[in-house]
This record gives sequence, structure tokens and C-alpha cells, in this order.
Amino acid sequence: MTMPLRRFLQITLSIILVMSLSACGTTRKVLNLETTAQFKLVASKDVNPTNSGHPAPLVVRIITLRDARQFKQEDFLNLYEDPEGRLGNDLIEITRLKELAPGESREETFNLSPEVKFIGILGEYIQYEDAQAKAVIAIEPHATNKARISLEKLKVNIED
Repeated sequence: MTMPLRRFLQITLSIILVMSLSACGTTRKVLNLETTAQFKLVASKDVNPTNSGHPAPLVVRIITLRDARQFKQEDFLNLYEDPEGRLGNDLIEITRLKELAPGESREETFNLSPEVKFIGILGEYIQYEDAQAKAVIAIEPHATNKARISLEKLKVNIED
């Protein structure tokens, strides 16, 4: 094989390889292989009451999980103080969202890795002893998982 022909083949194969690799992300979208979560978070006007009864902003944590059993068993304080220690290998990632003011609503979208099977929602209520501060959403792979997360006075509520 002559030198110019060999060089031409090397360049051509390199271009094909680069195009193939860059197409992987596009292929995932076209074939709907991506898994996402689209949440509408809605805080009630009386969300997260202080000890004097006035509503206050609420911080929400989005916790991606391989399995939800341990998350469901743990109480708020354990998940708040030591999520890594309590959830162990079930824990993938924790995202702390910007606080939601009373009456505020916001949409959040998350691109999920293939290992995510559940998302735990944890509301950081001031009166956490009286609150139902956590909820779980099962994730359908290769789909857009939509949910409305109602942040009520003392309760996190999931609506599909």
C-alpha cells in the first residue's frame, strides 16, 4: 500500500470513529434510551410553619437511589444528618434544591443515570417531628418520569 493511500485511510477511519462516538448521545435521545425526571414542586401558602405558626421557606433534597427500602425505614433526622451512612450503597446522589418560598412553584428536570431506580424526596421542615417529610417515586427507565410534588403544611405529597 502506498504511503498517501495509507494516510488517507487513517484520516478517513479517524473521522468515522469521531463521528460514531459523537453520535452516541444523539442515538440515546433518538432511541429514547435516556431516563429523566421532571418535577413540578408546589409549596402551599402555609408550608413549613415556624414555632409561632408563620410559614417559612422549605429546602427540598432530591435523593437518587438504587433501592428505596432503607430510605423508607429511616426517620427524617437520620436522613438529614447522615444520609451516606444510613443509605450506604443504595445512595447514588443527593441534590439540595434552592429553597421554595410559601406559595412558590417551580419545575426541575434531572437527567438520571441508568442505575437510578427510585428518587427519595426529603423536605427539611422546621417541625420535622410532626411532619411527613419524605416520599419516594419509582423511576421507569428510558422514560420521562413526571410528578407533581406538593409541599404541604407539614407533608411531602407525590401526585402523578
